[in-house]
Amino acid sequence: MKTTIKFLGSGSAFALADENYHSNILITRKAEKDEQNFLFDCGTSIPESLNKFGFIPQDIHSIYISHLHADHVGGLEYMAFKTYFETYKFGKNAFGTMKPKLYGDKDVLNDAWEHTLKGGLEAVQGRRNILTDYFDVVGLSENENFNILGLEIEEVRTLHTISDKEVEKAFGLYIKDENQKKVYISGDSNPFQENKDFPITKNIKENVFEKMEDADIIFQDSEFANYPNSVHTQFHQLCELGSEIKKKMWLYHYKLNDMSYEELNQEVLEAGFAGLVKRGQEFIL
Repeated sequence: MKTTIKFLGSGSAFALADENYHSNILITRKAEKDEQNFLFDCGTSIPESLNKFGFIPQDIHSIYISHLHADHVGGLEYMAFKTYFETYKFGKNAFGTMKPKLYGDKDVLNDAWEHTLKGGLEAVQGRRNILTDYFDVVGLSENENFNILGLEIEEVRTLHTISDKEVEKAFGLYIKDENQKKVYISGDSNPFQENKDFPITKNIKENVFEKMEDADIIFQDSEFANYPNSVHTQFHQLCELGSEIKKKMWLYHYKLNDMSYEELNQEVLEAGFAGLVKRGQEFIL
């Protein structure tokens, strides 16, 4: 079975449509007579990015949510309403009969409903809905293995936002196909940070770098502006990695900062990385 990884967008939360879309990744599994699509994150720009590349919400069979920032979860209301109400276009008579699967850490999904989605999705004409009216919900335990479209997938806890009270939950994915090809997608992270007030950060950091070492290809978020205490991995930090890791690492979730894609990609290549992911770029495993 053929696996394609397509970046519907490769931009940061601040990317504008004429430059890029949010970093939502479409993983497609193709057999002779079948094709299924798994969406990694569902940011606010998902209506535009799906449309640009010829997809509709009903083409998406499953969605994984890594954390609750809007460029990763802000498009879920759109996906929910489109798949809930437009069933008639596909020969279905009842609302809610075309539910995509929704995967994510169970705490992340619970917070997604209570703090992000409930206000818009709960009240519909004649009834009150809950998350499972829109999605077939699969809540995962931390770092749990699961299977989508025949791919063996492991949630990988990452270091992203650390508040004064806790290490907020955010995840990447470690994916292995039937040919043992291994892919690590970071999601939003900065694995270089470690906080002495939260001992768990050391274990999370070690696990992330183990996944990087083991993967055949890495898709890593990268920030090119030098912000102090950034919650994203900064390019100058990634440049400190060994050449063996850098040459299999593609950088995404970036903003061009008044440079052209070609200029920034050249800088990335000269530093020893595999490249800078372009909007719409596809990778075949």
